[in-house]
Formats: sequence, C-alpha cells, structure tokens
Amino acid sequence: MTVITPIIATSSAPQGRSDLWNHSVPIWAPVNDPVDWKDCNLELTVVRSQVRQTGDKPVVGAGMDVPGARRVCLLFRCPDSRNGYEWTIDPEAGELVADVRRNDVVQRIGSAAWQVDSDPEVHVTVMLRDDTITTIIQGHEVSVIHDETWRADGWRGNDVGLGAPANARSLVSGLSVTDPAGRVLWTLGETSLLDCGDVDDDGRFLVAERSHGLTSNGAAWAFLHKEFMLDPRRVVAKARLYVTASSPEPARQFVYRIGVNGTAVGNGPVRSVGDETRYDVYDVTESLRCGEQASGDKISDGIPNCIGIQAWTTSDQRVQAELHVVYEDGGHLTIGTDSTWRALDGTAVYGPAGSIGTGYYAAPRENLRGDRYPWGFDAPGFDEARHERIAGGDLRWCQAVERPAFDRDRLLMNPGRNVIIERCEPVHVERFGDASPRGVIRLDFGKTLVGGVEIPWPSSVPANQSEVVIRYGELSEADGSPRWRTNAGNHYCDTWSLGSESAGQIGVTWGLRVFRYVEIEGLPSDFDLRTIRGIGHVYPLYADDLDGSVAMCSDDDDLNRIVTFCRNTMEQINGNLLVDSWNREREPYEADAYLQARCNAAISADVSLADYSLDYLLERRTWPTEWPFYLVLMARDQYLRSGDVDRLRARYDRLRQLLPTRWLDPNTGLICKDFGNDGTGSRMDYDIVDWPPSERDGYRFGPVNTVVNAVAYGAYRAMAEIDEVLGTPGREYASIADRLRASINRLLWDDDARAYADGLDRYGRRLGHHAAHASAFAVSMGVADGPKARAAARMLADRGMVVSVYAAPFLLEAMMIGGQTDAAYDLLTGSGLRSWNGMIRQGAGSTMEAWSETLKPNVSCAHPWSASPLFIVVELLAGIRSTSGGFRTFDIAPSLPGQLDRLDVTLPTILGNITVNQRRRGIDGAEGGVVDMHIVVPAGATATLRRPGSRSDETLPPGTYDLTIQGRI
Repeated sequence: MTVITPIIATSSAPQGRSDLWNHSVPIWAPVNDPVDWKDCNLELTVVRSQVRQTGDKPVVGAGMDVPGARRVCLLFRCPDSRNGYEWTIDPEAGELVADVRRNDVVQRIGSAAWQVDSDPEVHVTVMLRDDTITTIIQGHEVSVIHDETWRADGWRGNDVGLGAPANARSLVSGLSVTDPAGRVLWTLGETSLLDCGDVDDDGRFLVAERSHGLTSNGAAWAFLHKEFMLDPRRVVAKARLYVTASSPEPARQFVYRIGVNGTAVGNGPVRSVGDETRYDVYDVTESLRCGEQASGDKISDGIPNCIGIQAWTTSDQRVQAELHVVYEDGGHLTIGTDSTWRALDGTAVYGPAGSIGTGYYAAPRENLRGDRYPWGFDAPGFDEARHERIAGGDLRWCQAVERPAFDRDRLLMNPGRNVIIERCEPVHVERFGDASPRGVIRLDFGKTLVGGVEIPWPSSVPANQSEVVIRYGELSEADGSPRWRTNAGNHYCDTWSLGSESAGQIGVTWGLRVFRYVEIEGLPSDFDLRTIRGIGHVYPLYADDLDGSVAMCSDDDDLNRIVTFCRNTMEQINGNLLVDSWNREREPYEADAYLQARCNAAISADVSLADYSLDYLLERRTWPTEWPFYLVLMARDQYLRSGDVDRLRARYDRLRQLLPTRWLDPNTGLICKDFGNDGTGSRMDYDIVDWPPSERDGYRFGPVNTVVNAVAYGAYRAMAEIDEVLGTPGREYASIADRLRASINRLLWDDDARAYADGLDRYGRRLGHHAAHASAFAVSMGVADGPKARAAARMLADRGMVVSVYAAPFLLEAMMIGGQTDAAYDLLTGSGLRSWNGMIRQGAGSTMEAWSETLKPNVSCAHPWSASPLFIVVELLAGIRSTSGGFRTFDIAPSLPGQLDRLDVTLPTILGNITVNQRRRGIDGAEGGVVDMHIVVPAGATATLRRPGSRSDETLPPGTYDLTIQGRI
C-alpha cells in the first residue's frame, strides 16, 4: 500500500493570525450553458403514502416515521443552485410552502393547502407565465402568486429541478417540462437524471435528504486553477495551503480535491458541528517548484507553479483557498482564490447522471467524458484554448465567479488529522472474455476501501472513445461479479468514455465508493492489469505512533484472523468523522461512535477524531432513547485517554442535558417512560435495545426498560466521575446512580430465573421475559454485584450469541465480568451464523452492521463500530484500562482464556506504548498453571496490576517488568 502524495498533513495552523483569509474570497465556476425555459409548465407526480419501516426488513431509503418525511421541493426559474423558486410539497399533509431563494437566503412568499384524498399519488402542475406562478394540485387551483424576483425575461438561466429538506426522502414517479403549447422540453428518466437522487427498483426517482438537483447540473462540478510564479532568486522555507468549501451536507462527504503542480494534496472539508465552516491546512513546501526542480524552465519571470481544485456540491457552492509562502530571507508570498482564477463548469465533463447514494444523501455518479476532462489542469502550462478546441464549443474556460464571503469569525480549523489518499494493489485479478477486445476484469482488494480506482490509460486510445464501465461492490455475487446494487441501496456503477486525449493519462475516481470487489468492462485485451490500483481515503491513525509497534498477537489463528480483519476495518474506513457507515447513511450515531472510539483507541493514541465526532453528536442527537447516554460515557473515556480537562469542562452542560433525569420515577428511582416503548423505531426518544428488531431475543418492552435503565446508570456513574475530575460539588449524579443501581437490582433482578427481567409493566410488575440483553447490559454497565454477575454470566453462556453485532461486546464483557471468560472467548472466535469469522466467510472486506444478510436484508458491510474484538482483546483479555486522565494511572487486570497459551498486546497512548504480554506454561487443570507476564509501563504513568484471586494489588512505576502469576488469570 502506497500513499499517492508525500504531503504530510498538518494540524498546526495560525488560527489566530490576522492575515489569514485576508487575501482570498470564495469562488465557484459559473454555469456554462444554462437552461433557458421561460414560460413553461411543470408536471410533477409525488408518491403520497409514507413507506413505513417494518424493523425486520427496513425499507431502503424509507423516510423517518415522522410528519413531513415525504416532502419534496420543486425548483424552477433557477439561474443557479443558490437562486430561484422552491415549492415544498407535503403529499401526506396536503400542504404547499412557496419560497424564493436569493444567494441561499430563503424568503416565504406564499402557502396553500388542499384536501388529501385516497389517491396514492399527488399530481402537481405549476404554470409559469411572466411574473405569475399558478399551482394546480389534484386538478384544483390552490395558489396564484405574483413575484418578479426571478422573472423569466430578467435572467440568463431558468432551470428546474428537485430537492428535499432535512428529515425527508421523497419518491417521485414523474417530472416533465412542457412549453405553453404542450411540447415536451424535458422528462425525468434513466437518460436524464438529476444529481439529487436515483431511480429505485420500481422505476421511481428517490430524492435524497438535504439535496438539490437541477437539469443543467447547476455547475455542481467545478474545475478551478491558478498559475503563479515563484521568485527564482529566493529559497522557499515553508509553504502552507489553507482550504475550505461549502457545502458538504448534500453528499455528506468532502467538497473539494486540491492539487499542487499535478500532485494530489488532500480533500475536505469535514462536516461542521454547528454553524461554523471548517478549513484544512496542508504543508506543501515540497510540492512547490523552485530551484533545480525548475532548471529546464525559462525563469526570467519566475518559476511557474499551479494550484488546481476539482469540486462538487449541489448546495451553497463556494470554495476558498490561500497559499502562504515564506522565503528563507523572511519574505512572503500569498496566493488566494478570487476572480482571477480560471474556472470551468464541469457539467460537460460529467453531466447529471444520478446519485450513488441512498435516501439519506446524494453523491454523484461519475460518468466521465475523457475527451472533455481537463487533464493536467492542476499543473503549470495547462492550455485552456487547446482543451476548449478539442472538447467542443459547449465547453468554455472563464473567470471564476466570486461568491459571498464566509463568516470570518466562524471559520475554524479542522482539529483532526487530514485524510490521506492511499493506493492499494489488488490481491486477486481475473480476466474474462479474452477473445473479445472488450473483456471483463474482476479485482479483489482483500479488504474494504472507501474511494475508488486508479487506471493508467494506455498510450493510445481509439478515437471512437472506448467506453469503460466500472462496478464496485462490498460483496460479490455467486458468479464472482461485484454486487454493485448494494444491499444498503447504493448503486456503484460509473461509465468512463475515453478518447484520444485520455491516452497516457491516469483516470482516478473523485468521490467515495465503499467496496472490496471491482469489475471493469471495456479495457483492451492487452491492457496491463498490474497497473490498476484501488484508491482509499484514509484517516491516518498512526501519524503520531510507531506504526508496526502496535501489536495484538496470539497462538490462536482464529483470533489473529479476526483481529487483522477488525484492524483493517479501522485503518481503512474511519474517515474524518465517526459515521455509522460511509455506505448507506454517512451519519454519526451516539452508540456507534462510542463503540468506534473504543475500537480506535485499541490501536491508536489519536483522540482528535473521536473528540470532534463527540462534539458533532452533542449538537445533532439521533432518535433512540438510550443512545445519547453513550455520549456521557464517551466524554468520560475521552478524558481518560487524553487528560484534557478543559475540553471536559466545556462539554459539561451539554452532557448534563443528555441525562434522563426528567424520566426518573420519584417512587422507584427508575427511568420510567409512558411512550416510545413499543419496539418501533426511527422516532425520537423511542427505546431501541438492539437493531435489527429480529436480534432482540424476544425482548419485551414496557414503561420501565432494563436496558435503558442500565445504560442510564452507566451514564450517571460516568457523570459522577466527571464531577470528581472537575471538582463540581453539589451534583446529585452519584446519589442518582446509586439509587438507580439499587432499584434495578431490587425490582428487575429475578432470583428464580437467575437473570434480569426485560422491564416492568405499567403496574410495576416484572415482565415475564428475560432476554439476554437485559442481563448483558446490566452486568457490563456495572449494575450487578458479584453473585448476580456470576449467575447472569452463566445464563448468557448457556444462551450463546443471541444478540446483534452491536450488542455483542456488551454480552461478551458481561460474561467475562461474571467469570465466563472461556465461554465468551468461544463466542468471540466462533464461526457460526453470529460471528466475526462468519463475516469473513461471507466475503466481507470489513466488519458488517449485522451478522448476515439473512438477519438484515439491507445489511452494509462497512461499519467500523462493529470491530469490537479489538477493544475486547485490549480492555478485557489484556485488562488494560485507564483510571485517570491521559493514562497517568491505569489498571492491568488480565483474563487469559484457557484456549490461549500466548497473547501479546501493545497499546499506544499519549504517554507512549503500554505492553502486556502473557505466556501460559505448565497447565494443570482449571486452577493450575503458571502465566509469565512481560509488562512495559511508559514514562509518566503508573500501573496497578490486579492479580486474580489476590487481595493485594501491585503498583508498577514506569519501567519493564517480567512477572509470574500462579493459576488461572
């Protein structure tokens, strides 16, 4: 695996320097060939009935089960994506809201309502005549509005399109544009798609949440570049490139990809926590051309250099960059984006081709026209006139358009590490159809990548434009082809049309596809397959750690295979935000982020990724009742990893608001809710317990839910610990936690079943069911005392893996706490339906969101939070846990299962690496044997070795220790 660029991402930036952003303005490309439909009629048909989620088989792209989830926006008279009219239609409520948009500022100009009938579809006609806009719904005129803002004859460009607001995913069965005489000008279809969605299996167009798409593409694709000169008489000491853009929300991914002198530098920005805009900083000193690098140039006027940006978004299209060069003699040079930059509307290069995304986001399918792509536009000497001549008359380079300024006070640096681009060789390549000049090539990269492919084109390409189709999939079909129509709802298929101008160039996917398997159709039969690479957008976990020194190794091949599988997952698919998956949703969830942070912490000392994601989620909570509680646990854990008291204090008030104090029953001290306890999902403050519902082990819901109460206890206990760290006396969290624990054990523990009941009914009676989840969460969160933990663990061991991959680490932890380490280890390394080995056997390249597609038909195979074996090994088998901020003190409480004779673990921390190696020898029955331990405690830390069965612990100052422990540990 090689990195495309030698650029080292940096987090050091002069955040407070007064000259930053003084020398640039946001820019974009103007629309090259705007649609000019003036007076016309729009005919829209919207699917009215809400598609409900059934739980066992959630509908791909289904809206949230809330009012307004089927809203659709009809866009018209749009000069570009920031301006025009926006009619929001709610087909379920029978409501119309009419807005006018000017530079993304929305103003209400009208509203209307109609009587909802039994028709499963809503038929909308909008008639545009001069300054009059008439709306007809279900055959009845509901609105006539006069507005001259975007009068048809006043603007160059009168485009139409579709969109959807937040928390809405709509289905459209038809959209067409006709002139007043009824002549069809444009119709939505397979060959005329919009970038705001894609066609579903029933031929309907699914409009993604928070998306906009125009028929002309609205310059969604933009190419921007600037050539500049460096003084040949001076030596560059340092060069920093600052870049930001808007908006990453429609695609939930980066907006820009920037290069310097033909070398890729990076992409961004990360999605914002609130109303701020994030910028990235890159050290580009080594990428600039100066001195001997430019010895062949005519340098009398300076040494030519170039910055190039390729960007895509359908909303708030702005990109801003500043290059700050410092010479060794102390001189400065600043290059910033402005109207002197050259720009190209990329519509003619890609064109509207639909989205690869699901109902949660819209990201562009990349149907690349190789004869029109501006090859080398980010390098000095790019010839715009030649490019225009070859590409044809409808493609024009021009001055960039300056856009409204970002709020300088809300331009904040990305606190995380910059995502880097890695090139990966396939582990297996196979060619089919060698007798045909357009055969099929299938590649297996052996692990999941988030990115695309790199294909070096041969030195000669047929003038008739050879067409290459690229399909990506997380899993493969029975015939070996990638499942490019993924279970999660993504459609990963791009078509690249080549031409003579593509000869000798390197085609690279711009955006994000999530895949292990690739099929390429159309390459010449003599193409050198060894040159194809996978492209991964990777968060550099090991930037500050000694890569290779982090170890998790044992004498069990099953455990080693699972650890490698999980570690590959974390290394490849973290991204710049702890999202549920980069496949279906690209959105963080609290419980997922909590687990993913623990997975990352098992192999990396980086805390910035989890810190930023925690702050993001503090502003954007999701629906399940108990999941916000995990943010309190996560905040406590982040402090234990980093020792950052100031950040903990800054989060304190937000964390307090997440606690379920309003639901505390004064009589019992338990969390008691009179709603959201029927097992349904996707509604705010509804209990989830586990997902999908088929993995709940028959869990019975009631006003008092044991899992909700157990996680709440963990959060209150963590908040009490935070109070101790911050010295905030007077808080009641410790006493609330104590009473909650006592009440759970008194009212929810069932002595006869030797397990915790699922909850209480509305009369306060225990529900007559004992799902594994109730005991697993109660024990893992610290509710159970010793006898109850041991009894519950025996029950869980008898039941086996009857929970989802999300709940699995809590079940395994509960079993180990209760003394069932060997049984837990069998589940950890098992190979049945519900196992990590089972995921590997199914051909997944990274950990899955469910054990199998038979258990969750719309399963995605790229969910990093399910790589929990990593922290199970570190925290439970090696027993390494921080007990004070920044690992200044930590425990070592090993629990070596009987199936292992050797386990080596090295854990990176901000103080250095902790090593705990265990070797078993001379086993003599269940209680005999000797374990030799090799322990390394880094400088600045103190370890406490907690020997099993011993009443005295051993304190280990910094140093290296070789110890022997008698008996089982």
